[in-house]
Amino acid sequence: MNMSKWFCLLALLGCLLAVRTAHAEDAAKADKPEAKQATDDAKSTEKASSKTKPEDKKKSAKKADKKTSKKKAEAPTGPVTPGNIRQIIKLLADEGKQAVKDDFKWPRKKSDYAQTEIVSLESDEVIKQLGRSLDRNPAVDGYIKNQLLSFKPDVAGLKPNKAGRLISGMRAYVPNAQPSKRDLALLLSYKKKRKANAATRHRATTLHAQLKEAQKKVDQANKPLREYRKALIAQLPVVGGVRLMAQYQELEDQINAGVSGKKIESTLKEFAAECKKMSRDPKLPSGIRKALSRRLLSLPNAGVQTISDVSAQANGDLVVKIGSSGVKKDKLAAPIAYLAGKEPPAKKK
Repeated sequence: MNMSKWFCLLALLGCLLAVRTAHAEDAAKADKPEAKQATDDAKSTEKASSKTKPEDKKKSAKKADKKTSKKKAEAPTGPVTPGNIRQIIKLLADEGKQAVKDDFKWPRKKSDYAQTEIVSLESDEVIKQLGRSLDRNPAVDGYIKNQLLSFKPDVAGLKPNKAGRLISGMRAYVPNAQPSKRDLALLLSYKKKRKANAATRHRATTLHAQLKEAQKKVDQANKPLREYRKALIAQLPVVGGVRLMAQYQELEDQINAGVSGKKIESTLKEFAAECKKMSRDPKLPSGIRKALSRRLLSLPNAGVQTISDVSAQANGDLVVKIGSSGVKKDKLAAPIAYLAGKEPPAKKK
């Protein structure tokens, strides 16, 4: 089932929901132990300051004034002004394209455009853009959208069909670096430890070092996109299985991009935990349960072969460890059981 049909199904089923979730902010709670600690710290500071010499106090005061004035200068000031979303997207796209040329040195380290530039945008117009492709390069697209999230659009309040468009608008990751077919064939021929001449050992270890360096760049390229997807998924509504579907899409896209096995294991655990929460939820449509189960069963065959390690040993042996970005079938038993409204089978001892 392709994603568009999938979300059509979600939209139809979402319309049948009789109850809408209300979203409210958690009330702030005072932390008494922390308050006590703060009081004790203040008392300690008073004692220490009473022993300080007058000239030392003056120096400290001057330093504090300089730090304060510096912070004030750095902090954006002034009234919030309405922004032009097209101009903002163009500016962010230009920043992103320049970052690509500069080996993915992203100019904005976190999603804070709205706060640093002191501008505002309407929630609806931001959400509309998040469902679109904003740049041909998925890394730049992710950079733009991650900054648009700083305007705090009301993602949590979306109906399933509109939320589905945002999931469809999540661009796939930049694929992880892979060796050429010729180089891969060479490395695979040493899956089992065997002797190799000095030239082959040097070539294999050099290839592995180059591959690791290239994979670091891909990881940096995907950083804003990864942050955007994570933040978006956390804000999506739970009702109707919207967030659950987005988490599955994250898992599938990581596998297809050849992301490291450890990251995929972590994503699968998060997805399984969400499946457990939704297991007996009557608002999770049966069509979504079945569609997700079918897609999960296809994942063991979807992995990308990866080179985990290359070791040239002193005795002349060459050992190449092969990995995969896929998941083993037994790891899927728990989420599939939860989607069926059951408890997963007990693990064999």
